[in-house]
Amino acid sequence: MDKDKLITKIIFGEEKISKVKFPADEEAKKSFEIAWDIWENFENNIRKPIRALVTHKICKILKEKIEKEEKYKSFDFIDSGFCKGVHWEAFLFFPKNWQINKNERPILSYALEFDKNNYIGMYYGICKKDEYTPYVGKTPENIEELKKLQEKFRKQGFSLTTKWWPFYKFFTEPYGSMNQKEFYNKVFEKGIDQVASYYVNELESLIEQTQDDIDKFIEKYKKEKGLI
Repeated sequence: MDKDKLITKIIFGEEKISKVKFPADEEAKKSFEIAWDIWENFENNIRKPIRALVTHKICKILKEKIEKEEKYKSFDFIDSGFCKGVHWEAFLFFPKNWQINKNERPILSYALEFDKNNYIGMYYGICKKDEYTPYVGKTPENIEELKKLQEKFRKQGFSLTTKWWPFYKFFTEPYGSMNQKEFYNKVFEKGIDQVASYYVNELESLIEQTQDDIDKFIEKYKKEKGLI
């Protein structure tokens, strides 16, 4: 039985609406009301909470890495709204020496962010302290270290289109939008922990490929600005 016929059968006891007798009986009315309530509340009561669980787990894993893993002992994080599903509010993950002052956004940072509110459209990459630091505009014209990284990651499918992010990339679908049936199927098949680990692994791959080069740039930048 196809899905359309199955849904009609569950609600009305018939495979086709044309075979349903109206006025409908009380049982059919109750089934219809239940189906309507599920449809009306499915996003807020089912899909959004699942996306939130995955996001919270991502944040938890990254925080635990700072506490437990030697290679991240020097890292810190700033969450400006990412874990609450606020769009364009990043989760920043960075070595402390990338900051100018404690509790401020670092000069550069690894970051996760949502394109839309309510945990929809997640991307990652490297973002700047602000539009003007450590350089103005989309392209680091006089910063060879960053220009080389931009070119390298452009070839890996990252975008170089904003003033805030030297480069960023939406996670591969269905993990990127987090709003397709395939994404929820991944959660059902693999569990929250394993799905969250996918995002963390992608971010860690970016860190491994870039941290040494950015460390050198940050040190050079601070010396030029008289910060060290």
